[in-house]
Amino acid sequence: MTISTNPMIGKGFLDVAMAGVKNAGKSLEMMVPSSISMEILWAGSMPTARLSEISGNPEALVLGAYVMVTGDAPGHALLIFSRESALLLTDLVMGQPTGTTNEVGEMEESLIKEIANILTSSYLTAIGDYWHITLLPEPPLLAQDMTAALIDNVLLNSGSFEEETVSIVTRFRTESGVMDGLFLYIPEIISDRETEGQ
Repeated sequence: MTISTNPMIGKGFLDVAMAGVKNAGKSLEMMVPSSISMEILWAGSMPTARLSEISGNPEALVLGAYVMVTGDAPGHALLIFSRESALLLTDLVMGQPTGTTNEVGEMEESLIKEIANILTSSYLTAIGDYWHITLLPEPPLLAQDMTAALIDNVLLNSGSFEEETVSIVTRFRTESGVMDGLFLYIPEIISDRETEGQ
C-alpha cells in the first residue's frame, strides 16, 4: 500500500484523512490480492451547499453507501463510487479479470457494502480521534442513482444539518485501473433543547 497526497491540501485535516486512508488501506490489503495505492485528492471541510463542486458530474450513475452515524456528533456519512469504479473494485477483490463484473447483483452488493464499511469506519474513526469524539457507524445501505440525487436524498433525510460538510476524495490505483471514491460526513445540528438536556 502506498499513499500520496496533493500538496495543496491543508495540513491539519490532511493528517486526519491520512490516518483514515492508512487504516482503510491495511484492511483493504487483506481483501485485495493485487497491489493497490491510494491518493488523497481533496480533504477538508466545505459548505454543504457547494457539495456538487467536488462530486463530479451530478448526473453520472453512481453507487452510494449511506451510513447513519450516532455518538457524540450524530450525522450521515456517504461513500460514493462511479458505477465503473464499483464494478472494477468488485473484480479486484474477487481476483477476476477487469470487466468480468458488469452488473451489481446480490454478491456484488455484499462486497461493495463490506468495502464501504471498511472505508467509512476508518474515516470516521480518524475524524473522531481528531476532535476527541465518538462516532458510531450503522451498517451501510447501498443505493444506485445519479450523484446529485443521492446527495440530495441524504440532505433531505437528515433534516437539519450543519453548514459545513467533511469531505475526503480518494483515488485508488491498481494494475487494473483507477477508481475514485468520495466520502462525505454531514453532521446534524444539535438543537438548543437537546443541548440543554445533556
